[in-house]
Amino acid sequence: MFSTHCSPAVFTRRLTDCVTKVRWLKSDPGFRLLTMKTQWGSCSPKGELLLNPLLVKAPWYCVDYVIFHELCHLNEHNHSPRFYRLLSALVPDWEKRKIELDELAEHILNR
Repeated sequence: MFSTHCSPAVFTRRLTDCVTKVRWLKSDPGFRLLTMKTQWGSCSPKGELLLNPLLVKAPWYCVDYVIFHELCHLNEHNHSPRFYRLLSALVPDWEKRKIELDELAEHILNR
């Protein structure tokens, strides 16, 4: 599971802030924390976001990138050009944030 110091409240605050910037959402998505060895986040077919609790160790802007990435999957369920247009509109520097997360992955996910 995840350590007791990882409060879902951290993710609730970040998700709430991100959702206000996504105009096409009809309702706030639910989320749950799920420890994953190779992913920071995922989106279930039912529209629930799954966030890796270890993400709490990353900078807030990287947390937001993962949340926005998964929110875009609620509208576009693949990594098509349309998906990346949505993501770029919400997070213009998403590639920089992804690179930083990829570098952190070795230190955070693989421990």
